[in-house]
Amino acid sequence: MTKVWYKLTEPTTPISFGKTVGNEDEMSFETTIHDEFNHELYVIQWTSDEPFYNEEDEKWEVPGTPSLVKKSPEQIQTEQDEKDLLNWRETVDCSRLQAMLALDEQGLLEQIETWINGDAPKVAKLAWKEAYRFSRKSSLFNDFKGLFGLTDEDIDNLFKLALTKEV
Repeated sequence: MTKVWYKLTEPTTPISFGKTVGNEDEMSFETTIHDEFNHELYVIQWTSDEPFYNEEDEKWEVPGTPSLVKKSPEQIQTEQDEKDLLNWRETVDCSRLQAMLALDEQGLLEQIETWINGDAPKVAKLAWKEAYRFSRKSSLFNDFKGLFGLTDEDIDNLFKLALTKEV
C-alpha cells in the first residue's frame, strides 16, 4: 500500500487518523479521521492516475485534491452499533442449561439433539455433551445456522433469550 500524505484545510479537531486503504491498480484511496471516542467523523477520498515518490521529501504524493466527506450522526451511530454488535458476538456466552432452555423455548432443542445423535461430527458431539458454557462465536452455533436455516440475528436472539434464564 502506498503511503500518502495530505493536509486538511477544513478546521477539525481530530484525535487520530485511521489507516489509509486503497486500490493501487485503480489509484483510489481512502482514510478516516476519528474523534476521541474512535467514531469516524470524516472520510477523505481521492483518486489519482499518477501517484509518485518524492525523493527529496522521501514520501509518496498523490496529485489532485482529496474530497472530505463528513459523516452524519446517523452514519456514526450505525457504524458504532455495528462495531458493538460484532464485539458482543465475540464475547457473549451462556451456561449450558441457559442454552438448552432457550433452544427448547424456540422449538430447536429436539432437532439439534437428533442431529447430535446422528450425523454430527465428533467435535460437535463432544462440545454438545461436555461443554458447560457455550460461546456465541463457537463453530457449533455456526453449524446450526446452515443446518437449521438460522440467521446471525436468530443466533443473537437465542443468546439474548438464554441470558434471561435464571438458573
